[in-house]
Amino acid sequence: MNSLEEKYLPRISPLFRYGRKSLGKNQVEMSELLEMSQAHLSKVEACKSMPTAVQLLEFARLTTIPLNCFSSGYLDFPKLIKLKTGLASSYLKVDKKYRTAQGLTVRFLRPLLAFFEQHSDSQLQANIFKRLKVDPDYFANWDNQLNLAFLFDLLLELKKQELINEESLSDVLHGLQDAENFGCLQKYFDQASDGLDVIHTYIINAKKFQIDFSLKIEDISADGMTFSLEPEGHIQGILRKYREDGGELFSAFFKSYFEQLANYKTLRSATLEVEECVFINSLKSVYKLVLI
Repeated sequence: MNSLEEKYLPRISPLFRYGRKSLGKNQVEMSELLEMSQAHLSKVEACKSMPTAVQLLEFARLTTIPLNCFSSGYLDFPKLIKLKTGLASSYLKVDKKYRTAQGLTVRFLRPLLAFFEQHSDSQLQANIFKRLKVDPDYFANWDNQLNLAFLFDLLLELKKQELINEESLSDVLHGLQDAENFGCLQKYFDQASDGLDVIHTYIINAKKFQIDFSLKIEDISADGMTFSLEPEGHIQGILRKYREDGGELFSAFFKSYFEQLANYKTLRSATLEVEECVFINSLKSVYKLVLI
């Protein structure tokens, strides 16, 4: 395998798995459509062998996955999302509890998932996703949606494995300062002049990330802003269920999420204070952002 194959195969393999499963095909059925052996397809999906150019073209045609996605390794077509329930394909296994009231996109989860991929071995990742009953190939499409409970369960699992804690989440979510985690939305955030502008840009595009919470700017000045995070009605039951076991952890996650976001490619650093917290004892969270 040459250097280019080593570079692109890890991006091609997950899309081959995702595309096949999205079509509802097993490997035998898919290999027949691609006129390749099942053994070869298995090796492509296991990141051990490259497909031919013709096989890649035919796979893209059958699955309607644009060819440029194979260079990035994921599907990313941002749009305003709507609350949904269910899955298009039974081959992409996702536990029933995460298939109802799906208001959270994979795009929102990307920084956390990227940290998990980079700081744990493949066996631990497989074990955790198996316990959560979620096929990790589901994350190949950044527009796929999940119930908020998945985020909470994943955070609790990572804390149990001592990969994260309330104090380390700022480092965990440092990936929000990596342009790659914004995908096609990067161009909007790159135009921001400071942390206030970044948060404002996020609020404008919030419904491309999640619709479990509404975000609103309460007050703004040249050096700071106050903004709120208010839960929508469909997640009230989830918040009540998870507050006792993970309220502090979830509070730290969202604080770190917005603080790291506010420090994306800006000349002035920003700090964030939590004035009210919906994950502890308030009806909404209120954050005060200050530019230093």
